[in-house]
Amino acid sequence: MKLKEVLIYIFLIAAFAGCHIEQPNNIPVIGGSLNIPIGDSSMTVQKAIDTYNSKFSGINLYIENDSIFMQSDTAIYSSSKSTRDSLEFYLGISKSMPDKIDTIKTVFHTELRNFEGVVHIKGNCPGPDTFVGKVNYSLTLLNGDTTLYDSLMISLPPGDFDTTISKNFNNFNLGGYKMTIEGYSINGSATFDSVWGYTKSGFDAYINGDTLYTVEIPFSISDDMRKAFNPDSLDTPNFKINYINIAAVLWNHLPIGVDYNIYVMNSTKTDTFYLADSLLPPQIDSNGYAISDTLSELDLKIDSTIANVFNDTSGIYLIEANTPAIGKIFVRPSDYLRFHGHITINYWINANDTIQ
Repeated sequence: MKLKEVLIYIFLIAAFAGCHIEQPNNIPVIGGSLNIPIGDSSMTVQKAIDTYNSKFSGINLYIENDSIFMQSDTAIYSSSKSTRDSLEFYLGISKSMPDKIDTIKTVFHTELRNFEGVVHIKGNCPGPDTFVGKVNYSLTLLNGDTTLYDSLMISLPPGDFDTTISKNFNNFNLGGYKMTIEGYSINGSATFDSVWGYTKSGFDAYINGDTLYTVEIPFSISDDMRKAFNPDSLDTPNFKINYINIAAVLWNHLPIGVDYNIYVMNSTKTDTFYLADSLLPPQIDSNGYAISDTLSELDLKIDSTIANVFNDTSGIYLIEANTPAIGKIFVRPSDYLRFHGHITINYWINANDTIQ
């Protein structure tokens, strides 16, 4: 502050010292707004997988690149050889698995795309000949008599080897299974120091018309807000709410249109009030995959007609995302739905009543 301004303030204080200033009869009404965040919620394929993994132990779904997979526990082969001629290693992998993998609430369904048996071998081929072998696979359903067979050839030149081999089955129904993997020698010799393997199942996630996503977001309600909406307090003039505004931003990054429905409820869910809906069309490429999100911004003004919601210390904001039944629409792990919003309370305070 400059010296000149300081001198002016000192002069004014001295001039009004000892004077009585009358309080004005009409103090203006003071208005303002209060913003309350009510959440930033998203639904992704990854969240659907996490939900499933948390509810069902022993089944591990995960994302790799642009696909969903389930991997079995690892099977390890001991170094002792079987009495069967030319058998070098044997792995048996058995897994109990449901005939469908559908997530809870998020309602992403999965459809088996391929089934893969993976074997990792490590050892040495002493030479001088290249080791030539054959790996036989058999895959059997635990709840039926269906067995699939296949095989592949392996070639290991002289020296140390550390390699992974795998075989895909593309027409295997989802369910419990047993897979056996046997390695036989055809020509040459090799020492297998370690052999271990596992099964790996690839899934497609799809939606086929359903309530895809339901989220409940609680929010707190202050004493002043409850008083303002309570009819018994209408004769209390010092604090009044003009309106409550709910601002919401919705995103759709799925290859299908999504219809959002928005409600507000009291904490006991005995009073539910419909607020609005918004249909978000998809942004897709020529292959039917989502390439960008569609965004919608809603500005919802609510009044005292929903006063029952505000008679408690908290309320619930409910969002539903529904999709039409137009056949299987496959989604990728990068697809998502998202909601973000906040409550704005516009109020006024009568300073006459407050100060007295």
